[in-house]
Amino acid sequence: MMFVGNRRPTKPEYDILDHVAHVLERGVRFNGEEYVKLLKSLEKRGADLNENATSQALGYIRYALRIRDEVILEGYLRKCTVIPAFLSCIDVPKNYSRLTSRLTSSSRTQGSAVI
Repeated sequence: MMFVGNRRPTKPEYDILDHVAHVLERGVRFNGEEYVKLLKSLEKRGADLNENATSQALGYIRYALRIRDEVILEGYLRKCTVIPAFLSCIDVPKNYSRLTSRLTSSSRTQGSAVI
């Protein structure tokens, strides 16, 4: 991860790298679900997700691992968790409408299959 100048990485930045490394070491694909777990873990440790360095590190992880906003948003909707720092950095209205229609249509088909 790139750090500006000679500054030392913050504790949340170390936590982010540690979490991602452990997931990748297990051979699990780092997807939206794993990203949501990372954010919940950071929250439990008291990290300020709105802090600039932490926000940039999370953005870098999303970019480097090519995690689409829609996939992460779907993880949030399934877990009913909303973190303002994350939601402010993606295009929610466009993705949300597409995603909710897909989730409701999948729940309708699941419900109709049970007779």
